[in-house]
Amino acid sequence: MSKKKIAYIIIAVILYICFALFTISLTQHDLQPIAADGSLVGYASFNQKCLEAFGQSSLMADITKAIGWLSILICAFFGLIGLAQLVKTKSLGGVDRDIIAMGVLYSLAIIFYLVFNRLVINFRPVLEADGSIEPSYPSSHTVLAIVVFASLMIEISRRITNRGKALIEELSCLALICIAVFGRLLSGVHWASDIFGGVLLSLALIFTFLSILPELPGSTDHC
Repeated sequence: MSKKKIAYIIIAVILYICFALFTISLTQHDLQPIAADGSLVGYASFNQKCLEAFGQSSLMADITKAIGWLSILICAFFGLIGLAQLVKTKSLGGVDRDIIAMGVLYSLAIIFYLVFNRLVINFRPVLEADGSIEPSYPSSHTVLAIVVFASLMIEISRRITNRGKALIEELSCLALICIAVFGRLLSGVHWASDIFGGVLLSLALIFTFLSILPELPGSTDHC
């Protein structure tokens, strides 16, 4: 295993630990009934001040939802590529290892989403149109955008040899990540701690992805 991959694994583990500790702290520190349904939210004073400072924007909520749907379409696109390769070769070994790594990444993100839909840390500051309330932590739109577009940036840097074209596409992905993250904060549908937790989890997932990606031909960084 290369030194770089070992470093990725160590960073991923540290980030998972930070995410776990932060999540636990949300259930212990400064709990106040500030959610839309009156339930307790951790870091309440900080979260309330951020919500008051940034306000709420239905436009940003709609924009980030659109980015979320785009992320899902990209996941489906790579999933179909992998499925086509599997059908054609009739073997998992015939599927591009980068596609398999992306499948693992997306699967992990889905597992965390399902877990935190069951293990609710806090609820949103706003009610849905039908009067219901949704779990808020971590921000699933934040996780989805970072995981999909950061992994896409990595693949672009690995696969596209035209550096000018690659740079444009990488910057486009980065812009979408920034819009999604700050857009969720400005939309007012999440607490600031939900965004931060989502970023922590996303980074842990991305470094996990980097650790399982196959080495590119010509790589000699082994220990």
